[in-house]
Amino acid sequence: MATRTAPLRLPRSRLRVIPGRQPSSLSVRQFGWLVLAVAMFFALIYSRIYLDRAAFQIATLEGQIAEQQTRYDQLRLEVAQLESPQRIYAEAEKMNMVLPGEARTVYAPMPDTDDDGGQLATSGSTVLLATVGAK
Repeated sequence: MATRTAPLRLPRSRLRVIPGRQPSSLSVRQFGWLVLAVAMFFALIYSRIYLDRAAFQIATLEGQIAEQQTRYDQLRLEVAQLESPQRIYAEAEKMNMVLPGEARTVYAPMPDTDDDGGQLATSGSTVLLATVGAK
């Protein structure tokens, strides 16, 4: 009689197959979570792009504000220089304008009270028109 050797036994795995489940297919719930995760990822990317675009617009506007502020300051300086009494005096001298030597007051007679316009002033009064030559 010949001796037979026993078949070699492999160690048993603790994994087992549950009947009715397919391990490689996605369930509807898992697919829904996957779609939600992808949608949230794209929403996050879109919000970052939107914020970056707004930041670039703000930087552009701040640059324009700085430019206009500089221009405003330059124009204020120019107005101050043009309003300078020394510059106005020099321009008047170039046009041969001079200060008068003496001050005098000019009076104008009032119309008579007999006019059709009614009583304009009391009789005999005069009105000051201008004082010329005050230094």
